[in-house]
Amino acid sequence: MNWFFIASGAVAAFIAIGHVRPGGKLFLEPMLASDTAEIPKAVLHSVWHMVTITCTVGAISLLVSGFGLVGEGSGPLVACVSTIFAGISVCHLSVGFLRGVPRFPVEMFPWVLFATSAALGFAGLAF
Repeated sequence: MNWFFIASGAVAAFIAIGHVRPGGKLFLEPMLASDTAEIPKAVLHSVWHMVTITCTVGAISLLVSGFGLVGEGSGPLVACVSTIFAGISVCHLSVGFLRGVPRFPVEMFPWVLFATSAALGFAGLAF
């Protein structure tokens, strides 16, 4: 059992639930109801579900690894998920900065959760 992986998976599960529930109300529904053209809306709707899948599968992978259900060879799986989550964190920060979003580190806060999950996953690989 690896408590770092379990903690990383718990944070990732929190991200997935937050993405679907409050995120759907705060972002997806208003975006779909906006005057934006149909093709960009359809693309963003697809991307929304891709992120849902990524977060959910990442959380499951981390938790299964943490509880030792994958066996001793879970390192590459955890490294892959942690790298993806670190990349998402950097993406959030970069887009916020480059687009000049006011208070982007606070307003675009999911970067903190992705960074935390990634850091815990990498820590679990080190110990």
